[in-house]
Amino acid sequence: MRDYTALMAQLKKLSPDWSVNNISMESDILANQLDLLNYSRDLWKTNPYLQAYGDEMAVNVHGPQGIRLRMKIQEESDRVVYAVEEKEKIKGHWQRRDRVNKHLVKKGERPLFLKHYEEKRDKATIKAGAPDIYANSYIERAWLDWQRKENCTITGRLSYNESRMLRLRSCARDGDHFIRFLRDPSYKYGIKIQHINTEWCDWRLNQKIAQGQPGAGNTIRMGIEYDASGLVPVAYHFRRPSFNQWQGVVPVSYGTNGKDTHERILADDIIHYAKFDNNSDISRPVPWATAIMSNARQFQKYTEAAVVAARVGACSTTFFESELGGEDGVSAATPDPRDVNALMMQMNPGAMIGLPPGIKAKINNPNNPNRAFGEFRNESLREFCAGLPGASFPVIGQNYAEINFSAGRLDRLSTTGAWQMLQEFDIEMAERRIFEEWLKMALITQAVKLPISKFEKFNKPHFQARRWPGVDPMKEVNAAASAISNKFTSRTAVIESGVCGESGDFEDTIIQLAEEEMMLESLGMSSATTADTMEQSDKPAEELDDEDSTATEPKPKVEEQEED
Repeated sequence: MRDYTALMAQLKKLSPDWSVNNISMESDILANQLDLLNYSRDLWKTNPYLQAYGDEMAVNVHGPQGIRLRMKIQEESDRVVYAVEEKEKIKGHWQRRDRVNKHLVKKGERPLFLKHYEEKRDKATIKAGAPDIYANSYIERAWLDWQRKENCTITGRLSYNESRMLRLRSCARDGDHFIRFLRDPSYKYGIKIQHINTEWCDWRLNQKIAQGQPGAGNTIRMGIEYDASGLVPVAYHFRRPSFNQWQGVVPVSYGTNGKDTHERILADDIIHYAKFDNNSDISRPVPWATAIMSNARQFQKYTEAAVVAARVGACSTTFFESELGGEDGVSAATPDPRDVNALMMQMNPGAMIGLPPGIKAKINNPNNPNRAFGEFRNESLREFCAGLPGASFPVIGQNYAEINFSAGRLDRLSTTGAWQMLQEFDIEMAERRIFEEWLKMALITQAVKLPISKFEKFNKPHFQARRWPGVDPMKEVNAAASAISNKFTSRTAVIESGVCGESGDFEDTIIQLAEEEMMLESLGMSSATTADTMEQSDKPAEELDDEDSTATEPKPKVEEQEED
């Protein structure tokens, strides 16, 4: 078996142009951070395929509805309800379920919902373990209202779903992004967020904090202040902007450690939005497109040259040369300009032109566009998509002609899996933290009129990210139904997976179905499902004929008994 020494000897022999360094990844990033940032941003501005990737990422990770909140608060103990608004909300909730229960009992089926609510003599009691209907609904409505652009962001320009897309796109483009919490009782919910681009956290600020300064003894690496262990961030150092900062390329305090050039913000007020899954020891990750940056640029310039060459090739040009000898007997004589101008005017489609004596026509017809361009483009784009998480070649390259149904399904499964990983990253890195900070301030300021002392009880969010329908909806739905009937999965899992489209909530779904059935029956309409119709169509024709004949036979009249 070959050892590593032999392997290294072979690599150095066969790849003499492969240069590596022996410095740490942190030092490597520090030395090249500004160049990586600038080159990445230029690609995201000018490369149409990176722009398509950004759009695809926004559509699949967040989508038009964003990440939806479903509260799962439960009562911790038996509780008496006094507030009229809360009693009405809970009463309406259980009345809706009581109607469904009565409908099921009328059909000879057992009730579906167990009642956890009692009301006697204007005294309402909720039992422990029951869902806190009022708090769940109240917090969900308040959270939705905070997502309006005038409530959530300090600039008032972005709604919260647009803010979600911005933080993810900025992280992919720059490597990381910063979100700051701004708390003020004058805000409707006591809190707003501010987006801060990566260059404002000074990666050139690397020092140990002197005695007498905030955080004395701590170490700052690439603008991030760590505690004595050097592992836990405790603060972030941002450059202070100047009045004419918008005119510059980078902040004016770039690379300086002078007095009052930086603002120290505690880690409790900052979300460092970045993916550390490649290396958890680094302070500032690199842009996501770093691995494909060089080839993406070369492919972009190649495409530009191919387009120009194709345009030149489409312009077939005719040159006129003189065969007459000059006076010196060596050089060619200059043709009469009047003859050349006449030829230029006579170049019409299908024309047959006689050339004057001594003038020869020479046609320049470049062989462009190159027939191999399309194949080369596809291979380059496959490499491009391989270097970006969740990128799909058929979508980015707008090329569905080269894939069949099976290949498209496999590509869909792979890319949706990658999108789900990014959704989980976004929820754990930002969504959950932002919700917790919002809930805390909303309770403190009483924008949400619930007791702050029960924050832990109320902090029970369940986030539902976007899901995708199957490639073949009929097969996907039938497979899900078979899995449910064989006890391989639950209805809750199937509904939340979004097999039939967007993910939903199991309890809401079954209540809606029951209420639809009740409404149909009240109007005398059939409540038979498509599945019932399909089962009927699978029966033999003889059985269907027997059922039809039975259904059409007149029913025997029942004689009415005379009353005594």
